[in-house]
Parts: sequence; structure tokens; C-alpha cells
Amino acid sequence: MNRVRALKEKRAVRRQMNTRLINEAKAVMESADSAKISSLIERLQGNNADLDKVNAELEELIPEDEFTTEFEAVLTYQDAALEMLGQLKAREWQLRQNPCSTTTQSLPARPSQTPEDRTPRKAIKLPTLQLQTFDGQLCRWPSF
Repeated sequence: MNRVRALKEKRAVRRQMNTRLINEAKAVMESADSAKISSLIERLQGNNADLDKVNAELEELIPEDEFTTEFEAVLTYQDAALEMLGQLKAREWQLRQNPCSTTTQSLPARPSQTPEDRTPRKAIKLPTLQLQTFDGQLCRWPSF
């Protein structure tokens, strides 16, 4: 019975760490700090792996009458962690795809900025489209 108590205490510490990491991740989600987001992903994955090991050890020692409650609690923590991991990975991917947009969108434009102050952009010439004109006669209705 001493082993079960030790494993439950170990699991409680891991669950607390998961909760702290999830709360920290929620605070960082809106930032553009990809290093912090990557760090949180690694830490949350590592903690989840350790928590899974403890849960597997504990699963063998839990009496059958407590199994359902324990299993539901395990699933609740796993779901919360996996949801946050998914959000962090999506945010990390978004930052990799468009690293400048998140920081430039939140900055206010300078009121004194004129078109001459902006950096020149390369213009892309689009092909011209020839539209058929309609002269009003039904027999000459343009086909699309």
C-alpha cells in the first residue's frame, strides 16, 4: 500500500506541474516569442510522458472499484494537456509561416509616416482580363 501512496503523490506533483505549464502557456499564446512557445511544448511533452509512466504503474495497483474514477481523472488531465499542446504547436507553426505579421499588426502606425517614408515594394503586374461587352441585344448575350 505504501507504493500506491508514493505513486499517487508523484502523480499529484506531475499534475500540478501540468496545470502550471498549461496556465503559463495560456499567458504566452498571444505573444510572438517562438522560443518560449517551443520551450513550453518540450516541457509539457516531457511532463506528460512522465505522467503517463506514473499512471501506467499506478493502473496495475489500483483496486477495481476505484478504477473508473481514476481513469476519468487521467483522461481529464491528458485532454487538457493535449489541447494546449495542439494550440501551442498551431501557434508555433503560425509564427514560422508569418513571423513579422504578429508583431507589426499590434504596433500602431506613426502618424507622421508618409508614403515616401515607406520602403518600396516590388510591384507585381497582373495579366489584363478582356471582358466581353454587352450591346443590349439578346441574341448577342455573352457566354461564360
